[in-house]
Amino acid sequence: MLNPSQKRAVEHFGKPLLVIAGAGSGKTKTLAYKLEHLITKKGINPERILLITFTNKAGKELKDRAKKTTGIEIPWVGTFHSIALRILRQDGKLVGIDPNFTVIDEEDKRRLLKSLLSQMGLSKELLELVESYLFARRENLSEPKDETLESIYRAYLNILKEQNLMDFSGLMHELYGLLKEYPERWKNFFEFIMVDEFQDT
Repeated sequence: MLNPSQKRAVEHFGKPLLVIAGAGSGKTKTLAYKLEHLITKKGINPERILLITFTNKAGKELKDRAKKTTGIEIPWVGTFHSIALRILRQDGKLVGIDPNFTVIDEEDKRRLLKSLLSQMGLSKELLELVESYLFARRENLSEPKDETLESIYRAYLNILKEQNLMDFSGLMHELYGLLKEYPERWKNFFEFIMVDEFQDT
């Protein structure tokens, strides 16, 4: 059963809503019931609902709960990165991305950067600075600021392209580029978007 506040959140419809609730207050349960309400009471196609979660574990939990309450598989549930991955596999070719790219983790990324610094005759002491620069350029969309760091950044991107690799920040950066270049592709695809743990995004 839902309490009155949860019930209001579930039944709210028609305009954006921000729900603020503490740990253990039933946010995940409320989202699962919200999904059920949208599908069974509002007639929204489950394939047109996007539910973003902060962790894969939360995504799986919501998917499982939604299936239990609605009997329907919700296809678009996941983290920002997993949703970006799926869209890039589907539409990345529009911006020159081979859809069969391999996603590398942070350890592989560091290994690549160390190797690159060595090839360029630069000290591995620069690694943390380079990582911060990559983050600023790709996650924060910062402008180029330093000639040496920019040349490392460009060389790193070339290696990723040549080896058909993608790192985690690349997923978001490339998705941003795709949506900017082809806004009509996805602008109206989702009828309803929900973000779990919104404050962490």
